Amino acid sequence: MSAPDAGMSRQAIKLYQSGHFREAEQLFRRLLQQDPKNWQFALLLGLSRASQGDLDDGFKWVKRSVELGDGQPSTHYYYGRLLTDAGKPSAAREQFAQAIALDPNHVEARTGMGLVSLMSGDYKRAVGELKTALRANANFIPALAALARSLVELEQFDEAYPHANKALQA
Repeated sequence: MSAPDAGMSRQAIKLYQSGHFREAEQLFRRLLQQDPKNWQFALLLGLSRASQGDLDDGFKWVKRSVELGDGQPSTHYYYGRLLTDAGKPSAAREQFAQAIALDPNHVEARTGMGLVSLMSGDYKRAVGELKTALRANANFIPALAALARSLVELEQFDEAYPHANKALQA
């Protein structure tokens, strides 16, 4: 197989980032024909499919990216995101944990862990996980907002305020 077309790759990523998921999907499929073992193309194809509402196909391709990208924390993180969206918090937590094992400072995966706890009503656990996420990146808005929400649920309003304010100021 020939090397993937760099221009096509940039175009596919631009289309994906601008929300043109169907067009991006078509290019990622062509890129995967050129390089069937490329975990990034498989991941972005899966995310494109999921963004179009086809979660089954999205899962298939993101899971394939996990297999192809052995050791890539982002594949586990995005697989965890899809599992969270599909209402499978335990499976999502496992994927976030794998991302964190590969990159202890993976702020998105650490935030994902906190969000899973928040959604399940385990606010104390969420607070701990989100504070850990913020040690990786003190200005990560999703972690700040989720931490503030968790603290409000625990009626710790004075502690919640600075996190909410920082999220709004960022």
